[in-house]
Amino acid sequence: MAPLGLAEFLLPAFCAGVLFTGTMLFSFLSMKGRETLHRVMVLLGGCAFVFVFSETLLLGLGGNLGRPEWARQFHRLEQMSGAYFLFALPLLLNFILTLPRRLVWANRALSWTGLAAALAITAGALLSPDAFISQSIPKASAHLSAADLGRGQEGWLYGIRDILLGVSITYTLVLCAVFLPRQRRRRYAVPVLLGLLLAFYGAADDIFHVYTGWHADPLSSVPFSRFSLGITLFVLGAMASTLMRFMDQGKDLRVAYTDLHELAYHDPLTGLPNRKAFGERLVETLAQARRSAHDGVRGVMLIDLDHFRIINDTWGNETGDEVLREVSRRLRAVLRQGDILARTGHDEFSVLLTTLDREESASVTAMKLLTSLSVPYAPYGKDLRLSANIGIATSPKDGNDAETLIRKSELALAQARREHTPFQFFTDRMQQDILRRMRMAERLRAGLARDEFHLFWQAQVDPLGRITGAEALVRWKPGERWIPPLEFIPIAEETRLILPLGEKILRMACAQQRAWHDQGLDLPRIGVNLSSLQLAQEGLVEEVSKILRETGTRGNQLELEITESGVMEDRDHIREKIQRILALGVTFAIDDFGTGYSSLAYLQRFPVQVLKIDQAFVRAMGDGNLNHKLIHAIVGLAKTFALEICAEGVETRAQADALIGLGCQRLQGYLYSKPISTEEFTALLRDGRALGESAA
Repeated sequence: MAPLGLAEFLLPAFCAGVLFTGTMLFSFLSMKGRETLHRVMVLLGGCAFVFVFSETLLLGLGGNLGRPEWARQFHRLEQMSGAYFLFALPLLLNFILTLPRRLVWANRALSWTGLAAALAITAGALLSPDAFISQSIPKASAHLSAADLGRGQEGWLYGIRDILLGVSITYTLVLCAVFLPRQRRRRYAVPVLLGLLLAFYGAADDIFHVYTGWHADPLSSVPFSRFSLGITLFVLGAMASTLMRFMDQGKDLRVAYTDLHELAYHDPLTGLPNRKAFGERLVETLAQARRSAHDGVRGVMLIDLDHFRIINDTWGNETGDEVLREVSRRLRAVLRQGDILARTGHDEFSVLLTTLDREESASVTAMKLLTSLSVPYAPYGKDLRLSANIGIATSPKDGNDAETLIRKSELALAQARREHTPFQFFTDRMQQDILRRMRMAERLRAGLARDEFHLFWQAQVDPLGRITGAEALVRWKPGERWIPPLEFIPIAEETRLILPLGEKILRMACAQQRAWHDQGLDLPRIGVNLSSLQLAQEGLVEEVSKILRETGTRGNQLELEITESGVMEDRDHIREKIQRILALGVTFAIDDFGTGYSSLAYLQRFPVQVLKIDQAFVRAMGDGNLNHKLIHAIVGLAKTFALEICAEGVETRAQADALIGLGCQRLQGYLYSKPISTEEFTALLRDGRALGESAA
């Protein structure tokens, strides 16, 4: 009898090798990535490999060596391993297909049912081999032919396995035919579907053979089953699809990483480098300068747009975004090719001047930048204007590391804001000023704890000079010397100490108002300044209500004075807060009106009752007709909105007469009274006389 040729078991041997390689690959991915899909592919590939490899041994060793006992064992191993596809196939569908939720749960149930059936079949085959496959292979001879290695008379357990496997393959085939072509990896549908068809064809022929005793398959003489070929094609297609999915995930991760890197280092609105990127470029530039021993000057500029929030609040974020994009284009047009521009804050830009011939050249660049920013903007047909402040630090004079240069440029910018100058270079005096301000802040904290703050009062009068109110003014006396408010109030605001200080002032003022009332000295109202930080803090309404309740002061005896800039931050929230305080009976006054962002829009939006004309306008009334017209316009505006007018800084009789003639209802200034202590003001109230020269 002629031996089996090499070609007769070459294909299953080749398939076994490919399946082994694929199984090892997914074993590695399973350990590396710990993904359930990879572990399922290891299970499926392992089942297929054992099945096809045992068939290869059946053909090669059992056939060519004429060992029927070996052939029977390899045959049994082949058929038992096929039973585990009952577990692997439905489980795999949850990963290679996008299925409805109900099918996902059905697949899981079928997988565990299939595993139980496979274990039962394995146990039955081990306990009763004849129930799986009969001893139908011929006795030993030199060689066994392909016909000798046929299925012979299989047992009933073999038939049960093929019936279950046929049902499982049919179920898998239907789902793959319906859902796989819709998937992103549909080019792998052909080998998967073809493999399932061949596997179904092989399983159906085996079932037919078990129950009829003969093969309906015209290719039954081929020494390997269509099932083994089909399941190999299916597994290879599934592996290829899974690998493509793995590669797609890697591609998606690379794209996501690129996007994240872009977001991490660039501003999405302007496309400029952000704070992080600017810091790294600055570090690199300074390091390169140290390595090359280059003597050139490098400058760091910090640019802050003045009151940019007003554009967002007035015209909307879309207009603000377009202005920021235009700002970035203008700044970029002024700078040289090697300079670095970054957006490092909402309305803040940073510039690295990589090469300067001398430090003074930075001032020329700063002026060019400020000039370009001052040109009117016209987004969506609007006419807008911007100004800015710039802080400048240079290397090597101000430092050779990035952190130092950025910090010193911030100090220079803060100084430019305080002094209202276009730009400032960092100086050692600024560092000393910072130390002084820090010491002042410490003294302020100690002063709050030791009750070193006192109230002075400045009278407000009607046109006849009668006292109708008073403004509470804080004074600080830590020792023998009185410290004026201009020295400590800005520091208190910078350090947020203005919050506890403001609460203390409000409580002291309300307590004094109640004390005057108890003494029979009724003062219609007192004015207390409220900083923008106090106005923005949470719990302000509750704080005012608590102080009024605890001091026994009526709400209509208190007037809170706020600045124009204070109400421009977070306007909707501030408006709601003002309305809640108004419900307590308290009135609101806009202090220093005319020096900020005076607009009809915000007078309509904010429920204030009093406008206080800034003393700068009052003092300049005699310098020309223009200031007189400005005050006349403010008074007319107040009358339009039914607001009361109070003029500050009245020092001469001529000023008072002019203001009274324009219609001012309240006046305040040195003509009537300087800020005086509580004791002096109490005596003034007891006297009851009219103030000012008109009282004479």
